[in-house]
Amino acid sequence: MALQIALNKTPIGIAFPEAYARVTEGRWKLNPDGTATCHVTVSLYTSAAARQAKADPVKQMSFTTPLDLTGTNQIAQAYTFLKTRAEFAGSKDV
Repeated sequence: MALQIALNKTPIGIAFPEAYARVTEGRWKLNPDGTATCHVTVSLYTSAAARQAKADPVKQMSFTTPLDLTGTNQIAQAYTFLKTRAEFAGSKDV
């Protein structure tokens, strides 16, 4: 599970029109009010092929998302949340 996005801003100043975004870390937290959140780290690679070749990510981002523990697949929930963010507008599942 991952997202393909057009990565126009990178720390090295090069755009990657078919960047590969993958959740590489997730930390779940149960809050005192009974809700749950997930802090996710997303690693962005120049392409899916670069990720498969074990290249280093060109960028990493972190987000905190609400989490439905009664729902299915919490990882899928994280990707659904990411697609609501401006940074991932126009992304597609890959």
